[in-house]
Amino acid sequence: MKILKEIHFAGFKVFQLLRDQTIHNLIAEQVKDEVQITEMRQEKARVDAETDKIKTTGLTKEALQQQWIEAIRNSRNRIIITDGRTPIMVQ
Repeated sequence: MKILKEIHFAGFKVFQLLRDQTIHNLIAEQVKDEVQITEMRQEKARVDAETDKIKTTGLTKEALQQQWIEAIRNSRNRIIITDGRTPIMVQ
């Protein structure tokens, strides 16, 4: 009878450790999700600010050209082919 109690007790400990690890994993996932949500909100705020700026200044030739330059700068595409007038980015 004592062996069964010891096994049951050991089984309980293993169950307890697994439950605690699961809780830690869930908390880690929740924190990761919250960080991702915060990053998405920051990106939305940046886009909203940029949209407001464009609405305020209007879509002038210079503003569109600046947007094109920023798009090239922030792009992972680095090959640009041009005929002297219109640049084309190639992936």
